[in-house]
Order: sequence, then structure tokens, then C-alpha cells
Amino acid sequence: MYLEYCNYNRQIENYSDELKKVFSAIDYGIKGLNLPIHMIKETREYMPKDMVMSTPVDYPMGYSSSKVKYAMVLNSLKSGANAIDYVPNHYFLKNKFSLLVEEIEAILNMCEDYNASLRLFLDYGNSEAIAVTAKIYDSIGVNLFFPSLGYHHEDFYDNLINCAMLEQESYVFSIFNGQMWKKNQVRAVMDSGIFGARIYNLSLLV
Repeated sequence: MYLEYCNYNRQIENYSDELKKVFSAIDYGIKGLNLPIHMIKETREYMPKDMVMSTPVDYPMGYSSSKVKYAMVLNSLKSGANAIDYVPNHYFLKNKFSLLVEEIEAILNMCEDYNASLRLFLDYGNSEAIAVTAKIYDSIGVNLFFPSLGYHHEDFYDNLINCAMLEQESYVFSIFNGQMWKKNQVRAVMDSGIFGARIYNLSLLV
């Protein structure tokens, strides 16, 4: 299973300690790092070339203008990120889909220029049919999803169920990004057969 370590959805209290965790993540079998842009800049040259290093764009709400998002994406790619974690504007999805398609296609083109991937956040709390939504995004060219924003404490089981549903019904890839507090929860996710999982606490992998 693909595992990645994320710290951009919380406040970092001790920066030195957090840097140590980032560098030690490889020892835990981590294949991806999800970091704020300034940490990408500081650590990229010391990481394996095949390490996935992503940073968020317009996280967590996705309400910024397209021009702002394009600038954020370009800055991230130039700073060493090889994956973009993108939050779509939910209002555009419901009401101005053509503008959302235009935005996603522009970001996909930028990612292609830098040999980077685009991953997309869904929000099952605001969507009655995230599998259908994922199929729509897949038709545009995005096939890797987080089932929730991972910003609040979404239910562990809802997140896992939605990951499995996305892969079974939409034939896309999903990364579990719910909160985990116990090692048996990590084991349950790893045994589920889904593509990947996002870890916020490395000690759970010991």
C-alpha cells in the first residue's frame, strides 16, 4: 500500500521536531510527503527523486479565484513539488461546471509541463454521490482522490467506506485521509485493499 505523511492540515508547534519527523518518514516506509510549500523548498533536494512531494492549493475551502490558484500551482511546481493537492470550488461544481473544467484543465497542463500529478479532494459531507462526482473528474483527467478534506475529524469508517466505494464504483484511485488514533485502525485501512493512506502520526507505524 502507498503511504504518505501529511502535516499541512495542522499548526506546527515545533518546527525543528517536525523537520526531524519529515526526514525520518522514509524509515517508516513512507513514499509521499504532504508539506507546506516552505518545507518543500527546504527538504526537496535531500529526498529520493521518486518521493511524492505534494503541497495543497487553496486548502481547505477552494474559494480563491482561478488566477490565484494558477499562481499557487506554478509556485509549488517551481519549488519542487511533484504533486498538487487541489481543492475544487464546490459552487462551480454545482452551478458553473464549465468554469471548473477550464480551471482543472489549466492546472493539469501546468502539472504535465513539470511532470507532476494532480490529486483532488472530494467532500463527502457536501455531496450525495461522490462516486458520480469522481467519474466526472476522471473524464477530465484526474483519477486520484481524497474522499474528504481531512480538515476536520471526519468519521473513520465513513472515510474508509467512501474510499472503497470510489475504487469499486468509479474505477479511480483513493487515498484514505481520515483521522487515525490507534494502530488497529491503521491495520484496518492497510487490509482494506484501497490504493493508499495518509498518515498524520508516524508513531502509529511503529
